[in-house]
Amino acid sequence: MRIDWFPGLAPVSYAIVEQDWQPVEINLENKSGSYEIASDRLKIQVGIDGHILFLNQSGQVLREELPPQRQSKRWVHQAKLQPEEHIYGLGERAASLNLRSTPSNSKGSTKTYQMWNRDPAGHSPGIDPLYICIPSYLGLHEQGSYLIFYENSFSAQFSFSELAIADFEGGSLRYYITIGSPSQLIERYTQLTGRAPLPARWTLGYHQSRWGYYTENIVRQEIEAFQAHQIRLSAIHFDIDCQVGHRPFTIDPDRFPKLNDFTQELAKAEIHCIAINNPGVKMSRESNLFLEGQILDAFCTYPDGSLVTAPVWAGRKAFPDFTNPKVRSWWSRQYAYLLDVGISGFWHDMNEPATFASLPCIHKSIVSWMQCERRSAARMDNPILIHAQSLKGAAFGDKRLEKRGQRCTKRCASTNQ
Repeated sequence: MRIDWFPGLAPVSYAIVEQDWQPVEINLENKSGSYEIASDRLKIQVGIDGHILFLNQSGQVLREELPPQRQSKRWVHQAKLQPEEHIYGLGERAASLNLRSTPSNSKGSTKTYQMWNRDPAGHSPGIDPLYICIPSYLGLHEQGSYLIFYENSFSAQFSFSELAIADFEGGSLRYYITIGSPSQLIERYTQLTGRAPLPARWTLGYHQSRWGYYTENIVRQEIEAFQAHQIRLSAIHFDIDCQVGHRPFTIDPDRFPKLNDFTQELAKAEIHCIAINNPGVKMSRESNLFLEGQILDAFCTYPDGSLVTAPVWAGRKAFPDFTNPKVRSWWSRQYAYLLDVGISGFWHDMNEPATFASLPCIHKSIVSWMQCERRSAARMDNPILIHAQSLKGAAFGDKRLEKRGQRCTKRCASTNQ
């Protein structure tokens, strides 16, 4: 079921795939101080103050929500947790699987989990956030289990103690809830948000990747070593040292002089080549990609119209605004020539975006195309992450990547976009 609280415009539904669900027969009853909505499996009691109870067929409480709080542009959503309830989810976390069991900090405060994708320089237990932040969690207790997914891309904080608290900086308070066994919950969640297509068989084999494969000869030596040790190799990944000045969509022709012949040779040995790509574009008038992006108004900007830039491997870079369908189409066309020379798939890296500067506050002030078009009250936080949308082969009229290739996203989120 989907629940919307007002005020607030509906979010842009990048995260939702399934919109048409089979109707469910329900009974609606007006009780003193509340309304009750009942199906053959679930009862929902909605108080006039916004208090909500979710009960199973036996009348046992599965989830109890307190009235949501609107604080200026913020939404704070709270739910009471059962004493024995376990909480799982929120994407990638350096914490216990049961997020509720993670120890409090040194000051005794409950552990807080942030919704803001980040590429930390080092990993250690408790560091937060990491690459993948998904505003969804599963609650499991003696009476049953449920899953909740918030359709909100704004920066947020979650905590789990006696209460489960979701505190969003802005946007709308729209969420989806389903009940059932854990396997049923995952099935329905992926039906709602989409399932990964069945990958090509070769993508399930052994892949070799590391920094240092910057010439054809070095790659060839590595492959010969695998063959000498009779280790089956399905794919080899090129890191950014294969590129020209660390620029996206490039492979240095001086160091890979016959790339098409080389990929065909490897293909005969059933070895596939994966090229790396980062979402930043070097600010240089010698870069056609940068000039095209300027002409298309393709890059993220600040409120004053200046480009959002940051230092990365190639130097100062600008970042495409993937909320704009024209930008997604332009970006997706860049892959075509690499497919033409036998590249089988792409490794997408540093798309939080990750930079050599600390920019979490700056990125929250980005003005995206979606915001300018007034399609939603919610600012599209981290618009660069939407570039996963641009990788569909149909976007550039080329089905080759979908049929034979791989879209390997090392650092990306599905919903905090």
